[in-house]
Amino acid sequence: MFYFASAGRSAQLLSETAKEIRRQQPDACLEAFQVDLSSYRSIKKFEASLNQWIWDSNLEPSIQLLINNAGMLAKSHRVTEDGIDEVMQTNYIGPFILTSILLPLLKNSPVPSRVVNLTSFTHRCVSEIDVSEEALQGVKFGQHSVGGSYPLASTYEYTKCTLLALVFASCSSNLQNLSVSFSPIAVCLLVFSYELHRQLNISSGISVMYVPF
Repeated sequence: MFYFASAGRSAQLLSETAKEIRRQQPDACLEAFQVDLSSYRSIKKFEASLNQWIWDSNLEPSIQLLINNAGMLAKSHRVTEDGIDEVMQTNYIGPFILTSILLPLLKNSPVPSRVVNLTSFTHRCVSEIDVSEEALQGVKFGQHSVGGSYPLASTYEYTKCTLLALVFASCSSNLQNLSVSFSPIAVCLLVFSYELHRQLNISSGISVMYVPF
């Protein structure tokens, strides 16, 4: 038997996912949590619900595998309750916060744990990396300013790299002097995953993977 917790915004999709898993693995113990990664408040609520489920189920307080697969593409500029562009917060800020609050459970795994970050082929569309306050707020991505027409493609593409560069430039002393001057965003995600893997694998035996598709 294995235990699987899914988290997502759509109750219907969570239900369909659970049915498919049970079809392939009848003895799986599943729990679904509704969480909106564009809301810090929702993520913290999920954290409390997850810990309560682990406690009520008398489970080992640990996570062996975390897969970050959230992603959205908006047709218009929308700002979240936290004051951040919705695409940026859903695609990267939310998953980063989620991973951060789950680190204690990952570190507590009785076997080497893993964090898997998923991206898409759209990284090939990015020609420059813009790490700025305007980009984070969804006001401007590179040469595309949010005006009458929302640059949905550019917005989505930039969410695949700007947060990663920002986070590790500010949070990791090992990357403070890193100069980002390449085109493929996949390399940026690879740097993010590699550094996270290096730090966590040394301290806690946690493995981090980068999976393009």
